[in-house]
Amino acid sequence: MSEFELILSFPSGSVLIGGHSPAPEGVSVAHARLPDGRPVIPASALRGALREALEALLRAVGEPACAGGDGVDPRRPGPSERGPCQLAGGTSCRGCRLFGGGRSVLPEASRTFSALVLGEAVPVDEGAIAWQTRHGVAIDRRRRSASSKRLFRRAVPEEGLMYRARGRLTITDEQVRRDFEAAVAATTHVGAGKSGGLARVEMKLQWVSSEIVPRPMPPASEIELSIVLRTPASIGVPLAAGNFRDTRLDIPGSALRGAIGFALAEILDDPNEPDFQALVAEDEGGAIFDFLYPVDGFDADGIAGPWPLTARQCKADPRHGVVDTLLDRIAVDTVRTPTEAARIAEHIVETCPVAGCGHVLRAARGSRRASGPPSTRLTTRVAMDRQRGSARDKMLFSHAQIERGARFVGRIRNIPEASREHLQRALQRPLSVGRARAMGWGAIDIAQVTTPAPMASVAERGERFDRALARRLEKDLGLPGDRVGRLIAFTLLSPLLPPSGDDGRAALGGALGCAVRWPVVARRFDIERGWDQRTGPRDVARAVQAGAVFVAELVDASHWRELATVLARIESQGVGDRTRQGFGRVLCFDPFIYEGIRQREDG
Repeated sequence: MSEFELILSFPSGSVLIGGHSPAPEGVSVAHARLPDGRPVIPASALRGALREALEALLRAVGEPACAGGDGVDPRRPGPSERGPCQLAGGTSCRGCRLFGGGRSVLPEASRTFSALVLGEAVPVDEGAIAWQTRHGVAIDRRRRSASSKRLFRRAVPEEGLMYRARGRLTITDEQVRRDFEAAVAATTHVGAGKSGGLARVEMKLQWVSSEIVPRPMPPASEIELSIVLRTPASIGVPLAAGNFRDTRLDIPGSALRGAIGFALAEILDDPNEPDFQALVAEDEGGAIFDFLYPVDGFDADGIAGPWPLTARQCKADPRHGVVDTLLDRIAVDTVRTPTEAARIAEHIVETCPVAGCGHVLRAARGSRRASGPPSTRLTTRVAMDRQRGSARDKMLFSHAQIERGARFVGRIRNIPEASREHLQRALQRPLSVGRARAMGWGAIDIAQVTTPAPMASVAERGERFDRALARRLEKDLGLPGDRVGRLIAFTLLSPLLPPSGDDGRAALGGALGCAVRWPVVARRFDIERGWDQRTGPRDVARAVQAGAVFVAELVDASHWRELATVLARIESQGVGDRTRQGFGRVLCFDPFIYEGIRQREDG
């Protein structure tokens, strides 16, 4: 891996990269900005300018080069179908090797899609940046006069700014290195307004060396990762809505697993060595990469994950806390006569339990360690036609991104002992999650690697659940408690991918291995897809959303203690498909159910 810095200066004026940020009132278009208001040159614009320069150089010396990764050589006459580039004797041309493009599956013997990982360029000076407004008017070339109603204003950063972008080459190949150096030297313009003097650029390449700081890893088969997004991240969703690509607000275990796999693939001599493959194996011997969920801070203890769907909070003031309603739902299912129904009606929790409030309850928002979802931003870009050097028709598109600085916590469990060294090495490398890794999106910093705080055993949680249920049924509501000990509560901490036609009950019942009935089921459905670098996009699958709650009543067994070992295995291994990627993580006897109202940290 070769790391570098690019220093950009604009000798003929400022720069304009439009479409990245909303334009403020009074201007037609504004240069791309960071959330703090400082200008930024998106990595997509830099990569596009560099690629255009390299492709022109390759064609000038008679080398094959497609246009922007479309697999088509513009010098060849006649129509050609777009597809993965095979211009260099059935393999990718030199431009595609450096910049990637056009492939949904990693080519044989390749370890990365793009040899170049390049981040956005930000001003070298970290102080306040002045902005200026440039006026212009569109010209009607037929009349040689100004076009009617075509006066426009462009907000651009002050002149004379220098920008710095950091990146790396992921493969150690002298030809790739020379191609990148040639592209930097040949790039003369970036952004819009070439005819108006806004795009002239000079780039200076500096190769740098970075020292890898050893990161100790706890000697345990389960670790907890606390991460911070260093750059905005776009976490893939199953389906795109036209030219808009939304983002997930959590990080699937498959994304973390892929980030670690890419990091190791860059440095291992043999990516098929057994210890590495054992780490990412799909069977029960492989590590389990759990979902990472947003948190407000790293100092709090407890599970990082969604609230159960049975959780409720005050509609008037969320600071009043979150309360669970599962015990009352079980009580309603226990009622057998109209007299019992009338007696418990006034005791069922339907309003805020905080003294003096009394407002109605609604579904809990946020998650167990976050008061709300992470901040997002909308990035709008336009696809460029590299043959013509202009925007492609009808190719304006937008991405929702999780904003930089968002914090997440998740776990890696079941780590094979022989693979610990590989995992430790991976956590010291540059890691990126989500889409557009080569453009610097989704870069993460690992804030902490710790041993998770111990949780009470399944047996202990089950006993507390039974005591809370008996107290609610018998003491509070005057209902019989003969079902206590035969009920098992399951909470999904991540989406469950059940067999076709199942809503989750068959998958859980099959894992239990005994006859059950389901008195209470609170679940919602979503769709999941995913993408595998070896096989390409996955088929769309129906999933039970994280937070779903299932209560199983044993039919044959007399008490859940007879299944304590089975319940522990369900918790450790998960249920359904793709459990090594964090799907189907189950919590038995969720402590939140019997702990009572949970106060918000800011309450």
